[in-house]
Amino acid sequence: MSYITDKFVFSPLVIAIFLATVIAGAVVSANNDILIGAKVWKTGMADWANTVSVTPGEQFKISLYRGNVGVVGVNAVRLVDNLPQNTSYVSGSTYVLAADGVTWNALSDDGTSLFDGAGLNIGTLAPFDFKNYKYTVVVNNFVPHNATNLSWSGPTLFFTDSSGSTSKNNTETNTVSLTNVPAISSFALNAGVYGLGDTITVTAVGAAGKLARVEIGPISFALSGSGSNYTGTYTIKAGDNVGTTPRIYFDNGNGTGSYRDAATSVIIGDGAPVVLTPPTSGGGGPGPVPGIVSAKIISSNGGSISSILGNDFDVTITVQKETFEDGTIVAVSKASDSQITSAPLATSLGTIIKESMVSIVVNRFGVPLYNFAKPVSIRFTYNPSELGGIDPSTVYVAYYEVGLAKWTALDSVVDTSAHTVTAKIEHPGLYGLISYLRSPFLLPTSGPVNTGNTGGQVLGNTVGIYPNGTLLKTEYSPEVWYIAEDQKHLIHSAEIFESRFNWKDIVTLPSRDQIDRYTQGAGVTFAPGTLVKEAGSPAVYRVSENGDIARIVSEKVFYGRGYSFGNVVEVSRGFLSSYTHIAPIDSVYTFYTGDLVKLSYSPAVYYIENGTRRIFTSSSVFYENAFKFKNVRTITRSQFDGLYTGSAMTYPDGSLVKGDSTSVYAISDQKKRPIISGADFEALRYTWANVIRIPESMLVAISQASGLRLIIASH
Repeated sequence: MSYITDKFVFSPLVIAIFLATVIAGAVVSANNDILIGAKVWKTGMADWANTVSVTPGEQFKISLYRGNVGVVGVNAVRLVDNLPQNTSYVSGSTYVLAADGVTWNALSDDGTSLFDGAGLNIGTLAPFDFKNYKYTVVVNNFVPHNATNLSWSGPTLFFTDSSGSTSKNNTETNTVSLTNVPAISSFALNAGVYGLGDTITVTAVGAAGKLARVEIGPISFALSGSGSNYTGTYTIKAGDNVGTTPRIYFDNGNGTGSYRDAATSVIIGDGAPVVLTPPTSGGGGPGPVPGIVSAKIISSNGGSISSILGNDFDVTITVQKETFEDGTIVAVSKASDSQITSAPLATSLGTIIKESMVSIVVNRFGVPLYNFAKPVSIRFTYNPSELGGIDPSTVYVAYYEVGLAKWTALDSVVDTSAHTVTAKIEHPGLYGLISYLRSPFLLPTSGPVNTGNTGGQVLGNTVGIYPNGTLLKTEYSPEVWYIAEDQKHLIHSAEIFESRFNWKDIVTLPSRDQIDRYTQGAGVTFAPGTLVKEAGSPAVYRVSENGDIARIVSEKVFYGRGYSFGNVVEVSRGFLSSYTHIAPIDSVYTFYTGDLVKLSYSPAVYYIENGTRRIFTSSSVFYENAFKFKNVRTITRSQFDGLYTGSAMTYPDGSLVKGDSTSVYAISDQKKRPIISGADFEALRYTWANVIRIPESMLVAISQASGLRLIIASH
């Protein structure tokens, strides 16, 4: 490029205004004295401009200018930009214009600090100080089929003047338009579950004469075209195992073009059709599912599935966003005769409406899911004439716990006008409608009785009655407290809660009496590994095991560590002011406590703690620790081998577990504390549905502490 295109991008008008301001000696606010803007250029253009038209795969340059036309300097100056949408940075292409107005010098870092979130640290912007920067980006080879321009807001300058911290946005209006993007007006295939030998059929309509192909994870196959219509098929082969959203590409013939995603995802497995069986931990009846009424893939965006059970009964399961990972199959089936007979209810308690009994199974890539990340709605619709004279107001949704041989009524809403009964459930299993003779929430316990030798610990004398690891709140306040080290610790936000805990584990009390018995300790911080940022700030931080925060120095490091901005928790401005800042994260290879990792060819997931890898022995342990699969990053074998092998991950404090017997334990300080009786269990306001059945060998391996026996201290 000639000097004329590499020169300062300040227009003659800007320079004239600047000179007039200096000569007149006018003093205006610092913000008005600050210049910040951007221009664009590509090969063939005479000079920098506000607009440019590009095609997929084409490079273009961006120039940023900043200046101070005032007589007062500003401090703490940071120049922050963001890459235009659907582009990538060309490595090593960032330069700064020297004072001679001719020479471009490479930026001293890797060139990405302008758009790493924190920005380029300029320091002080003195009066009459001007500077130009430029860098090169390349449009992605394939862009969304309906893209007409590359979204880009341009640079922002952050600084501190006499009135405090402030910022100024790009004063130019920049447009980067796209051409030669093939239209794809439709893309269709049958979503669902495919097995070995099944054929996937695809149809598409779009720009004629293009090279069309479909990619489903590692699977790729071409389509044939006739005019604007395209068709293709693929038969599942051995080794095809994937669950994802298919994508179609229209290629212009030079390796560039457009793409479009299918409306839903598919599951592909090379083995025999998946046999869905009820879970053995957390609920469900024995034996295989007896003829699935409905099965549906539910993505992380949520969804619903409805099934007609016959005899004028149907059920609808509604899943909220971020309850499941993409590719999760929810299957609903009628309960079998053996399931019904194996789950009796004493006639002195009420009547099971057998036609409503349903088995719910959740499965992801062949691995059963035993607990939900968020509550799921279950709604039964009934025909009043089929109730046999039962009063609908006595009907509850109930859940059968096989290990405890007990029906547990759920808090239910009966709508006699719509003929529905609705409740929230937190795991798969065997559910149905039960008409109780008396309110199930006033019935004497039929829960487990501990057979151990411990007599139990008298609670409630010096602190509250609840062991460490318990989550507490009252019915009349949104505050949630975590009990640890015999103190109560306030959880300051829902975001902090969800980084560490599950909502289903909260024990709700009728008053503050027990909560007030504890002295108050420090507030709960984000879980180690959480990515956070404040609203309005580009800086992203990672929370350490001590609750401190470390800034991630660049976008290159952020993506190199396998992070995604979709996983960053945004908090209000100033929320992180109480957090201690520690050394920034500048390496893509270093592991920190709280990292979740796996190998590409293995489903096993590991938690990193002080340089060791700790395996999750089951998805139940993973979910009970409130982890999310979207935060798991894939590492290389050499990285994996560089970590020491640690002990397996365990259930967190506060978990309720049982083995092969009817005894139930609360995990506290990583020890099991037997709950002496069902009466104690229910008086503590624990929930039977939260009891997790674990292998007896795992239970035996947990050290035992004193039992929990509820005796309220006299006043």
